[in-house]
Amino acid sequence: MARVSLHAQEHRSFTYQGQALPYLAQNNRMPDHFSFPGMQAYIIIGDMHTTPETLYAQDSLHRLPLYGMQAYACFYYLPANQWLQDTAVQDFLEQFIAHLYERDFINRNKVHLVWLDTIALSCDTLQALHTCLASLAALPGNKMAHCSAVHVYASAKQTWSHNASRHTSVTYAVPGVLDMETRQVAKAKAQKQAAAMVWKHHWLLQFAAGVHLVGSQYHTDFDDETLVDFTRHKTLWDLRAGYYLSDALALFFNGALIYAAKQQTVDEINWNSEQVTINGSGSSGAMLRYGLGIRLLPFGPRRFSPWLDAVAGGVWVMAGGGSGTRTVGWGGGGTSSEIRKHTERGIFYALAAGVQYRLSRLFYVAPGVQYTVSPLPAPVGSVSAFTGVTLNAALGVVIPGRRP
Repeated sequence: MARVSLHAQEHRSFTYQGQALPYLAQNNRMPDHFSFPGMQAYIIIGDMHTTPETLYAQDSLHRLPLYGMQAYACFYYLPANQWLQDTAVQDFLEQFIAHLYERDFINRNKVHLVWLDTIALSCDTLQALHTCLASLAALPGNKMAHCSAVHVYASAKQTWSHNASRHTSVTYAVPGVLDMETRQVAKAKAQKQAAAMVWKHHWLLQFAAGVHLVGSQYHTDFDDETLVDFTRHKTLWDLRAGYYLSDALALFFNGALIYAAKQQTVDEINWNSEQVTINGSGSSGAMLRYGLGIRLLPFGPRRFSPWLDAVAGGVWVMAGGGSGTRTVGWGGGGTSSEIRKHTERGIFYALAAGVQYRLSRLFYVAPGVQYTVSPLPAPVGSVSAFTGVTLNAALGVVIPGRRP
């Protein structure tokens, strides 16, 4: 709904049956300020070929002097349209008044219609309108002027006086300041909740830790060359960073790491009267996975939402280890070592699924399971592939981005 200040009026639009209808709004208490609840309302309808600005300029009702709070009023200037006919006018006016009530907290018992158009409605239709209108005024030349439900509009002052004691045939609750504040708080909360449901054009950042279980068919004999056994190192760290193309679809970069920490052992100590000899061995290794993925949230960012990721990319594996000897003696000492290093590169593709639970508007947790196919050209670190299942838990944050 557009809201633009124009010479102390608000230029708005009301959507009815898919069509946006422009109108001007003003009140005689404080122009361009509609935060005072329970004011009476005047709807001024003119020829469909005129503009709201012209209707406002020609009207005198909003210029009448005020005599107390009971004279506070909101004024709405609206050109005629195709729905102002016997079969549709009541529904149109009821929805328009409901729109004004939701926005400006008007007193629905005191809504007055000033009909400046030449279109004529039947007397029966006009009588039925008193459920939503306190009064209806028409120009003397309009055929409606002879209906008992219509007051002839002779002047602004006369019409104002005539309407002072008029009410709708149905009684509505009059909003007070507390009602207005309560509804504004509820509206703000609803708007906040609605904003939380929108992740389009936001950034995704997710950290996960899990256990990666390499399939038993991909275990090989112990790697005597590098002394690394990746089947014993199952902890996998995972990072996903991306961008939401829509509320349900995101593209992301994925990086994952399994680290076989450096290990050193003393295998043998020998000594004699002249020297001490220490024999030892050590190893370390890492699996680094990197690629691009796509995420699907079938139901958008709700409190609970299933998610599905598809990822593909490359794998780099390094394993290194060996043995060494350290000699210390009266005649001197020395060190010798034999280190072997083995690296392999491959590809991977994976599918992951889980449930996302939102902790707040921007933070969430996402436990899940992933199956990865990751063959290697040659065995390394006691495995021939990193194909297997990962069980993990993730903590994610959605960073608001600039909307285009």
